Amino acid sequence: MPYLKMQVNDSTIDNILAHTPKGAHTFLCDLANRYNFQLNTSKSRVTKHGDYRAPFGEFGHRISINENLNVYSFLLTLIHEISHLIVWERHKRKVKPHGTEWKSVFRNQMEIIYALKVFPPELTEVIKVNMRNPKATAHTDKNLAIALRNYDLKTNSVFLDELDYDTLFIISKGRTFLKGKKLRKRYQCKEIKSGKSYLFSPLAEVTPA
Repeated sequence: MPYLKMQVNDSTIDNILAHTPKGAHTFLCDLANRYNFQLNTSKSRVTKHGDYRAPFGEFGHRISINENLNVYSFLLTLIHEISHLIVWERHKRKVKPHGTEWKSVFRNQMEIIYALKVFPPELTEVIKVNMRNPKATAHTDKNLAIALRNYDLKTNSVFLDELDYDTLFIISKGRTFLKGKKLRKRYQCKEIKSGKSYLFSPLAEVTPA
């Protein structure tokens, strides 16, 4: 059964208006109407800031973004996921998720955002450096992650990379971990309650215990 193309849901427009900078609203709403995607917000996820799901069954394009992101992080993540949608429309599953096709579309969409002058100038420059070779997630770029964090509401959270080894920390869901050694690109950390080990990105935002 082919997925149903329906008029963009009001909640999608509401989420665009509530979580992105005003200067991008018209462009984003036009994209929502053109591609009929559903935009949902999610509670904070340590492993990712957003995701895209291709049409399946009766469902159309679906995008989910963490609700706790500041407007600039939310916008950048949304454009990242919309780029996946556009690539799927053109190529379906015939290309790599973060391959050359996706990078090209992502850059093109960001050129429009630059023209709208939505991001502060100092943030724009950092983003442009990152976009020379965009990664699977923008927040693996430490310089960009730090630049985006400047626009967060002030909290006690830090990047895991900033903590010493054998330091206790708490993630957003209230679970407590002990920071361990770095294995290649991620830290192996032990959950105190279960004793199980988990891998965390160096740029995971955590709260010192």
